[in-house]
This record gives sequence, structure tokens and C-alpha cells, in this order.
Amino acid sequence: MKRSGLIIILTLLMITFSFSRAAQAATELEYYEQGVDLFNQGNYEEALHNFEAAGTINPHESVYFDWQGSCLYHMVALDEALLAFDKALALEPYYTTFEYKGVCLAALGRPEEALEAFNESIALYPYQNNYFWKAAILLDLQRFDQAAGTYLSVVALNDTDNEAKALAYNNASYLLYLNQNYTEAMEAVENGLALEPDKSNLYKNKGLILEAQGNYHEALENYNEALEIDPNNQAALTAQRNLIARLNGEEPDSTGMVEWEEIKLYVPLDKVWTITFNRPVDLESAQNNIYIADEENKHLSLKIEAGNDANEITVSLSDGQSYAAAQRYTLFVPANVKSVNGVKMINGVKMDFFTK
Repeated sequence: MKRSGLIIILTLLMITFSFSRAAQAATELEYYEQGVDLFNQGNYEEALHNFEAAGTINPHESVYFDWQGSCLYHMVALDEALLAFDKALALEPYYTTFEYKGVCLAALGRPEEALEAFNESIALYPYQNNYFWKAAILLDLQRFDQAAGTYLSVVALNDTDNEAKALAYNNASYLLYLNQNYTEAMEAVENGLALEPDKSNLYKNKGLILEAQGNYHEALENYNEALEIDPNNQAALTAQRNLIARLNGEEPDSTGMVEWEEIKLYVPLDKVWTITFNRPVDLESAQNNIYIADEENKHLSLKIEAGNDANEITVSLSDGQSYAAAQRYTLFVPANVKSVNGVKMINGVKMDFFTK
């Protein structure tokens, strides 16, 4: 009888232990699912608490630290987010985690490390998002040829859709145009148009290439085509107006601004901007025309200096000044900026950025 009782007691203990493990697993999953729901609702702080609880129960599951990093990123706790992503990667080197780490490093103003993270992600699983991110980092580093090559790598991927391929050709063609690689730029444009014949920016880029080669009337036809597809294409409109002015012997409109598509986020308060032109720039014209304005359109005092080569300048705030935290500013590069040979820009450019 005693032996029988012992067996029953042991069995009950085993059942209790099993139920305890099941309850723990359910709690872990519950925290995780609640965290995902809260994250999708934009409640990042509460979501973070749930992912931390799940990670405490099971510290060997990388996905919990991955989600913690995403929450912290959205909470603009970038250093903490980076630590969470590194914890996740130590458990499992997953391609999306490297991608998130790269985004975080880019926001922290560490582009070289971000580039390394995106390369790690691509090595694990090459897909279009990572190439676009990598190209954006290369643009930030002013490596236009490499950025163009990265965009062109997108079209070789098996799972890339035609829309993404056309966008890659569009971006590559513009960068190749900036670097005066007109033959390759035109090839990229034509490849893009073969995929998406109604993409306005491709016609705009084709016009820019033709204009740079002196084919003004063909360039004008392409600007017109771009505007017929998208009447709100400001870059095409400005290029069209400036070319018409040139053909009529008039001064191009220097007030027209093309808005840079990518808004820069988490910019350091002591940021030094590097601007690269497609030909040697006249420093005095840059100093007299380039400006940065705050949200009230108040112009900041700048220091504009020559860069590492004749095509490059740097733009920073005057000595002893810094940007205000968590504020929006706009960098303006008007078309009055000219090359050392007196050639003005086809379009002015403006770019919004937000400080940390």
C-alpha cells in the first residue's frame, strides 16, 4: 500500500510540475501577444514592458529582445534599442534584426556601422528593402557611384517586383546623371521605362540627361511627358521652366526648389552637412546663397567651407552655435549656386531635417 501511495504522490507531483511549466509557457506567450497588440496600437512603452516580461521568463528567445529594440527605437531611446538588438543577435543572427540595427545606427549618426549592419543582413538574406537602406546610407556618405550600383543590384533579385525595380532604375539613373555617367544613366532610365512606362520621374531624369548633353528640345519633350503623367512633379516643372528660360535667353528661375524626398531624422545638434555637386562649385556663390531656416523661417548663421575636393562643400553652424533639440529645420540650396565656370544649378534643392 505504501508503495502504491508513493506512486500516486509522484504522479501527482509530475502532473503539478507539468501544469506549472504549461502555465509558464502560456504566460510567456501571453506577454508576447499582448506586446505585439500594444505595439501595433502605437503604445510602445506598455508593449516594451510585456516584451521585457516575456524575456525575463525566457531569456533565450531572441524575438523578445528584437521587439524590445523596436519599441525603444520608436520611443527614441536609440542607445537602449541598440543594446536590445545586439542581445537578439547574440542569440540568433537574423537578417531583419541586422536591418533594424542598421536603421538604429543610421539614426544615431553612425553610417559606417549602419552600412556594416545592412551588409550583414544582405549576406543572410538579400531582399530589396536592405538594398534600398544600404543605398540610402551610401548616399549619406556621398558615395554616389556605390549607391547607384546598390540600386541596380535590386533589379537582379528574383523576388523584386517591377515597381521596386523601376524605382531602383529611377534612383540609379539620377545618381549616374549627377556623376556625369550619362550613357549608363540613360540605360537605367530606358530599363525603368520598359518596366513602368508611366513613371513621371523617369521622364524627368531622361530630360536632365538629355539637357546635360545639349539635346535641349528632346529634354523639353521629356519634361513635358513627365508633367503630363504627373502635373504635380515639381522637379520636372522647375526643370521645364528653367530650360524654356535658357532657350529664350532669359535667366533661369532660382526660386524654384525641388524638395528632397527623404527627411533626415535624429540629426546631431552639431551636424556638419557635406554637399557634393556634379562639377567644381564656386565657393563664394555657395556662401552667398545656401541657408538653413528654422520653423519660423529664421535664417541661421552658417559656416560654409570647401570640402575634400572641388565638387564638395561643408555646411555647419557658426562657431559656438548648435541646433535646438527635437526641432525641424530646412536646408536650402538655391539654383543660384554655380560652378566655377559660371554654370548654375538646374534646380534648387531643399531638405527638411529633425534634430535629436
